[in-house]
Amino acid sequence: MSPTGWMRSSKPSGDDGGVSATASLSAEDRGGETEDVARRKKRRATRRPQLGFSGDLLDATPVAKLDLHGDTALEAERRVKDFILTQSRIARGQVVHIVTGRGLGSPGRPVLPGAVRKVLTGEMAGLVQEFDRDLDEAGFLVRLK
Repeated sequence: MSPTGWMRSSKPSGDDGGVSATASLSAEDRGGETEDVARRKKRRATRRPQLGFSGDLLDATPVAKLDLHGDTALEAERRVKDFILTQSRIARGQVVHIVTGRGLGSPGRPVLPGAVRKVLTGEMAGLVQEFDRDLDEAGFLVRLK
């Protein structure tokens, strides 16, 4: 007898007709999956999308949100500076969300994402640990220092 309690033998023994106990089990008895289904699940589980952004930042729940829809670039820059200064005092190390929109209402190219990026990498860089576009590409997630 094997260590698992099943006996494998090529000789017929008893009334099992020479088939080992494990070979006679159907797919349902082995867990409900055929080998093909199990192989596809394994292949699917090993594929990971290659993302160009920080997963930790995108998984974090923002503690505050600033909506810049309808603002000009100058208004947006001023509001982002005020927002970052305020939040860096009360939410140190936390993530905040700055919504710029996609710029579909702008005549020409979107201006708010560039204005926000300029503030985050320039004057407010000392208060910002990291930032990236949100999943919708309609704003920024910012982790404060």
